[in-house]
Amino acid sequence: MNTLHGLTDNEVAASRTRHGANTLYFRPKRQFWKMLLEVAKEPMFLLLVLACALYFALGDTMEAWLMAGSILFVVAIEIVQEYRSEKALAALRLYAQPKVRVRRNGKELTIPAEDVVVDDLIVFAEGERLSADGVVVQQNDLTIDEAVLTGESFPADKTIDEGRNRVFQGTVVASGLGIARVQAVGVKTEFGKLGKSIESIESEPTPLQRQIDRFVRQMMLAGLLAFLIVFGINYYYEKAVIAALLFSLAFALALIPSEIPVAFASFMALGAYRMTKQKILVKQPKTVESLGSATVICLDKTGTITENQMSVAEVADFSGQNRCLEYGMWASEPKPFDAMEKAIHAKYAAEAKPDRRPDFYMIHEYPLGGAPPMMTHLYENKAGERIIACKGAVERLLMVCNDLTDEIRTNVLKKTHELASMGYRVLGVAGAEWPGNDFPADQDRFAWQFEGLIALFDPPKKNIQRVFQHFYDAGIQVKMITGDYP
Repeated sequence: MNTLHGLTDNEVAASRTRHGANTLYFRPKRQFWKMLLEVAKEPMFLLLVLACALYFALGDTMEAWLMAGSILFVVAIEIVQEYRSEKALAALRLYAQPKVRVRRNGKELTIPAEDVVVDDLIVFAEGERLSADGVVVQQNDLTIDEAVLTGESFPADKTIDEGRNRVFQGTVVASGLGIARVQAVGVKTEFGKLGKSIESIESEPTPLQRQIDRFVRQMMLAGLLAFLIVFGINYYYEKAVIAALLFSLAFALALIPSEIPVAFASFMALGAYRMTKQKILVKQPKTVESLGSATVICLDKTGTITENQMSVAEVADFSGQNRCLEYGMWASEPKPFDAMEKAIHAKYAAEAKPDRRPDFYMIHEYPLGGAPPMMTHLYENKAGERIIACKGAVERLLMVCNDLTDEIRTNVLKKTHELASMGYRVLGVAGAEWPGNDFPADQDRFAWQFEGLIALFDPPKKNIQRVFQHFYDAGIQVKMITGDYP
């Protein structure tokens, strides 16, 4: 098998037979009788049944059948919600089934993630979620966010070297691109093992469920105590078992407020049904209580609040040579995969007269690195003209550019804060010259000249202000979680 040729069709079939499909463990659908059993164990359900039985015992058939109807209503809502949610979730899993790029038979293909097998070569780039565990065989500026497994907030650098070449299912490519050979799929991945291990964790009852459970126990004890006392007194005086039983049942029933569990169960069931109508998947009616208790909602920014379509909002030139945008483009990947770099290339293509990209080829590069980070690319054309450009965090570029006066530094920082306060993502751009081909080991050692700032903008969705207002009207605080700016 060629290193980057990938598996043949026969090898794929053999690998799938040996190691299985790339599917995680999903809890099987609950059977109908199990759903009934779970509903029957609910404290409110038990209270309703008790009240219904007492009404029948007292001969109050109208109240008894009304209570029985309430019981059937609660059971029907629970089961209907379960089936509708299972159906919707199954359709959602099918619709959102991730696609993976693999290399097979020497060609790059796009296949469903579940079709990935051990020894496949998976191809991935920035922003993509890995579909299996593997080892990196080729990479470029590759860092991976492994917080889902490790809790570490900073992306991990990945190389082809032993000890730093392992990648895991469920993690997200933070930057760069790479190719990895799959070593484990499905439940045999680290992510799959984690999912299987938490299967034994039982869900905690909600505060309302605890309160109702305590209420039911107290009422049942009080009712039982009242029943015994009244039955004893009546039997002592009347010596008639039936009369004493009716008196004691009536008194016990009066102690149990049967309307409360009916109201609780009905309101939560109706709330869950209404949420379903609003296209919100609801597995259980108790979700209504959880949502009703929410005081803060945390949102991602990119793609949730915004359109996830990056564009260049402003270019601030500080060198006076009007080449900030061009140098920002040269400091980006020749075939960009990052949304920011795509936006910079698009802006350059729209404004450059002429477009100089076809005339130059990359001769050296320094990957994104350092804290704060920056990256550098070196280009040259056939005539020997050379372009050295870098882009990165403004703070880092101010550290490496020694040609700046204190006044210019102050102006750069002021402009950076101004652009950041408008919601823009700000990058610094610099250029340099270097004679010969003996390039320094560290990109900081170039004699950098600060070119300017590029502000990028991911516009908010058109309806997001109205959505936020709904949250505010409901008394819910909104917190935005983003890594764009300190």
